[in-house]
Amino acid sequence: MLNVLHVEDVPEVRSVIADGLKGRANLVGVGTLLEAKETLKSIRFDIILLDLVLPDADGVDAVKKLAEYGLPIVVLSGLTDENILAAALEVGAEDYITKPGVKYTQLMQRLTFAHGRFMRRNQRVAVASRSPRVKMDPSRFDALKPFLTCALAK
Repeated sequence: MLNVLHVEDVPEVRSVIADGLKGRANLVGVGTLLEAKETLKSIRFDIILLDLVLPDADGVDAVKKLAEYGLPIVVLSGLTDENILAAALEVGAEDYITKPGVKYTQLMQRLTFAHGRFMRRNQRVAVASRSPRVKMDPSRFDALKPFLTCALAK
């Protein structure tokens, strides 16, 4: 079960989402960016579910600041401006869902998929950074280059 930090300033929305995901995810809800940062210092989460309109941060700025914590972020927002949503994806959000009419099964799937994508991407980076260095002369490297390129592309 995913441990989700739900950052939403409207308590009623936090409550409805928590009820809808009960038994599917462990949610901790906070109402501000500051509360989110404080909570992230003391509790381990798998993913962040973020509203883009908060009393102490607005739009893409909230995504930027929370992306620093190294967790996947799914935006759940009433905003429907595609430019803002695209900007949120550019600065670190894995996915976004608009609030009106959100279905809990869809929300849970998006959280699960976003978490999995994020983990796979970071696992590849970690494996690549731990790979041993191999010394070889340039002629051998040129012969292996096509194979290395294919392996790194996967």
